[in-house]
Amino acid sequence: MAPRGSPRSDRGAPSGAATTRTVHGSRALRPGTRLTDATHWLAHLDDSLFDYAGRALRRVLLEPDGTVVERRGDRIVLSTADGPKDFDELSDGYRAMIAPRPTS
Repeated sequence: MAPRGSPRSDRGAPSGAATTRTVHGSRALRPGTRLTDATHWLAHLDDSLFDYAGRALRRVLLEPDGTVVERRGDRIVLSTADGPKDFDELSDGYRAMIAPRPTS
């Protein structure tokens, strides 16, 4: 991640588009900041939002299109060609990218 307020290259930007933008830091990225429980949040989304979040999760994790993100009770499971992967087994960093910022 680029340092706060530093320019960052936009790879793949259309020709003629600006090639840098400013990236600002977020309080949610500070060490020690309390994060929302991503598994609980995902498990309780309505079906439409869950499908959207599942596709985003699959892309963030660089999983192939055949990977299915599904709810199994209060668990979130990625069903892959190599077998199931439990969302709670992912690193805190991946889970933090998915969870919404906590409100006050």
